[in-house]
Amino acid sequence: MYNGSLSKPLRGFKLGCYSLETVLLSSLSCFYFRTCIDDYRYYTFMYLADLNLIFNGTNEVIQLNSSLTRFNINDTIETMAHELFIESWISNVSYEAFFNSCAPSSCTYKHYYRFDILELLAVFLSVYTGLSTVIRFIVPYFVSMIKNIRRRICT
Repeated sequence: MYNGSLSKPLRGFKLGCYSLETVLLSSLSCFYFRTCIDDYRYYTFMYLADLNLIFNGTNEVIQLNSSLTRFNINDTIETMAHELFIESWISNVSYEAFFNSCAPSSCTYKHYYRFDILELLAVFLSVYTGLSTVIRFIVPYFVSMIKNIRRRICT
């Protein structure tokens, strides 16, 4: 912190190039210690005596208690945000209870399929190529077979 003449580092506060980077790199460790909170108040609110944003009714800052959180004191705000600031997550999944609470009389769904021109062209070319390949191999065989049948009939 800097008040115009004095510069004092505060525990857990980091400085980044951007405001968001500064917040994400910092931690809340200062707010677990009374001396750090007092220093923060002195440097931040020395010119704003009547500012009551984070004070309780006695004009005293409430110190954080490390036993009430699962996060470490030195965890960055980015780490806590990555975990969505969730202290505990209890998962109680009951599909039967969900089904009974909804109680649907029937269940239907529709599937919409859009057939576009590119797919139609691809199918047409595939069929055409496949048929032309088959005909190329089969027609000469049938022509020779028909010629053989005509020769046998004529002789």
